[in-house]
Amino acid sequence: MPYLSPPIKKLWIGFLMTSCTIFLFSSCSEDKDPAAQLPPVISTYTPEAAFVNESIIIAGENFGTSINNVEVFFYDDAPATVTAVTNTSITVTIPDNAYVGNIRVKVKNLEAEGGEFTVLTMCSVYIGEWYSPIPCPRVKADGPR
Repeated sequence: MPYLSPPIKKLWIGFLMTSCTIFLFSSCSEDKDPAAQLPPVISTYTPEAAFVNESIIIAGENFGTSINNVEVFFYDDAPATVTAVTNTSITVTIPDNAYVGNIRVKVKNLEAEGGEFTVLTMCSVYIGEWYSPIPCPRVKADGPR
């Protein structure tokens, strides 16, 4: 390396340090998960029917990996509690105000609507001389959408 006078050497070292710092910080981004930038796709629900406050798994694609970027809504925009997220599955707890209807998934500003999900409640059926509790669909008075 050619001889550099002390002031030039300091400038050169300062330039290199500044360049490295800028490179390191510019390579960082808020979300490096490229799948989180594609529209979400809903494939299936497991189980296909469940009671309020039970957990279900929504399978699909492009959910990302950040729980903070994912929102799930049951019929009539009832927000669910998201408890786990992978790029191909979301685990949620069914909210108290959920009814039979479609589920919507929102990842950042991109949305997908899945097929109908059956939220269950207990009903009584008269059998001979007594009533028997059985699970039945929890439908809102104006019906599922």
